[in-house]
Amino acid sequence: MWEKNWIQQTSSRDAHHAAKAKGADIVKQWDATLDGRTRDSHRRVDGEIRELDEKFSNGLMFPGDPSGSAAEVINCRCTSNTRAKWALDEDELETLRERAAYFGLDKTKDFEDYKKKYLNISSEPLENNAKSSKINAGAIAGAYTNKNDPDGKKRDKHAEGYYESVRNSNKQEIVTAISKNSGSGAEYVSKMYDHLFINKYDLDKGHTHFDPDYYIAESVQRLREGKNIQNHDRVLIYHEAMEYDLMNVEGLGYEAAHELASRAFNYQKELDKWLDENEK
Repeated sequence: MWEKNWIQQTSSRDAHHAAKAKGADIVKQWDATLDGRTRDSHRRVDGEIRELDEKFSNGLMFPGDPSGSAAEVINCRCTSNTRAKWALDEDELETLRERAAYFGLDKTKDFEDYKKKYLNISSEPLENNAKSSKINAGAIAGAYTNKNDPDGKKRDKHAEGYYESVRNSNKQEIVTAISKNSGSGAEYVSKMYDHLFINKYDLDKGHTHFDPDYYIAESVQRLREGKNIQNHDRVLIYHEAMEYDLMNVEGLGYEAAHELASRAFNYQKELDKWLDENEK
């Protein structure tokens, strides 16, 4: 089992560096499996964030690092997750604090390093999009919610229409607009576009497109228009691009690809956070 994890982590390391070379502003984060079998040296670095070319404080570049000793590598179940720098905010810091408290870990120094390195970074992409809570609330004004669309039928109909309109539009114009508005590389945007709207896959209901999703449609629309772009909208680009690679290049099935992509770029988590703050 651990050999499979080692292969996966080695492949992830290569993908991280490829993404960095193409302009993705990302870092890596150690995610330990915290139980009675976890090494102390791996427990201590849980949640630790490093630049891609930096070692974690336990001396490893990533879980299963072949340059590490056998005592550090064999049977390791930890993972190294990709994190976008702009997504490292106060909420993420609080999550790390709660996790450390739950497992009885002293991470005081790590938290101080986090605040110095990342809290100023996370606010930059949001300057024009969320200067106040009023602007955030306005992003969902007039949209369908569980209150005005309790059975989801209106949202489904809207998503179906929007997906079809995207398929009938000029791909290059959409990719160029989203790349410009989001600051993301056109290659990632192009993969997102193909993955969501063009490609067909072997899914539970047969060889077909993914079902239209209302919130994804809303994210793509904001990205196209460059108005009120939210954190989860940007995460969507990298999540779908990574899922595209895992399915089309690595040959993974949807569920496995989705799980891995969500570890690195968790669109659903960011969307849920935004809905909790705005859909009231």
